[in-house]
Amino acid sequence: MQIRRASASDLQHFVALQLAGWRLAYRNLLPASLLGPQLEQDKQAFWAQRFAQQTENQLLAVAGEGGNCLGVVCAFRAAPVEGGCYIEHIYVAPGALRRGLGRKLMSCAARWCASAYPDASLALSVVEQNLPAVAFYLRLGGLAEPAAAWHPSTEVCLPSLRFSWPDLDRLFGDEASSMTHTSA
Repeated sequence: MQIRRASASDLQHFVALQLAGWRLAYRNLLPASLLGPQLEQDKQAFWAQRFAQQTENQLLAVAGEGGNCLGVVCAFRAAPVEGGCYIEHIYVAPGALRRGLGRKLMSCAARWCASAYPDASLALSVVEQNLPAVAFYLRLGGLAEPAAAWHPSTEVCLPSLRFSWPDLDRLFGDEASSMTHTSA
């Protein structure tokens, strides 16, 4: 398993994995209309902007094996977490779940955060009803607290949790989690 910085050619991996992740996690929480063709257009535009406007305080990383992209992570040192790093998106391909890849992506983000900002913490937000994700973050030692609700549309409001890791050492996995600088 290799985790590396994303390049422009990885944009479609971010789109595809977010679409797959949303359709799996939210299929029983969101109306089908919000998971249809418009979602693909919206995510294509979103990730095109993220890739076009990369900043020094942004991490875009890809995890792969055998030439296949199996996971992605996008993190920032920015609001909404003052003094810390924030994982905005983390997705693992449905066929690669439960193989330790999510843990390795979290470790990669924690290492990036610690190397750039030694005294920082790490946080992310998740829909409270996304039970597999909530259980995963709890297994990683995340501290949960209520967060602002997520409003994916005017007719849907989903309670959310904010997970934080004030001690990044809890997320440091084996050395295989650190990012390489090779290209795919």
